[in-house]
Amino acid sequence: MQLTDTQKLDFIKEGNDICPICLDSSIERAEPDFGDLNVSQECQCSHCFAEWQSDYALAAIKLLGPGKLNIKALSPLQEDRYMNHAQACVICQYDNFDGTGLGLNCDEFITSGTKGHMDVSCPCCNASWRDQFILEDITIIDAGKYAPVVGDSE
Repeated sequence: MQLTDTQKLDFIKEGNDICPICLDSSIERAEPDFGDLNVSQECQCSHCFAEWQSDYALAAIKLLGPGKLNIKALSPLQEDRYMNHAQACVICQYDNFDGTGLGLNCDEFITSGTKGHMDVSCPCCNASWRDQFILEDITIIDAGKYAPVVGDSE
C-alpha cells in the first residue's frame, strides 16, 4: 500500500506526530540513520502496526556556543560550506578524517511535527551548534492491519 501524492503532502505538512495510515498518535521511533545532509527514521504505529520511514533534510544551522575561538555568528561562507557537506566543524573545519581523534559530538535527534534537530559540538574548538532538519518525504514500509489482503477485490 502506498500513499497518494496528496496524502504524502498532507502528512509532510502535518508532521511526523501521527500515523499516516490510521492517524493515531501512539508512535514508536527507531534509532535514526544519519547521512551527511539527511536523517531517516523508521516509525511504527502502536495502534495499527503500520511502519514507515520518515526522511528529513538539513535545512539550517544555528550557532549555540562560540567555543575557544569566541565566534559570535556564522559567516555566509561557513554556513554554505556546512550546508553542502556537514562533515566538519562549522567553525574550525575539524573533521577527524584520519580517525586518530574524536569525531564531532552529536546529541539525540529530536523530532516535533515537521521538524527535527540535533545539537552538535566540536571536541577541537568547543563550538556548539544545532542542525535543524525538515521532514521531506515518507515511505510506507508496511500498512499494518489496514493493508489490503492479497486476493481482495477492493
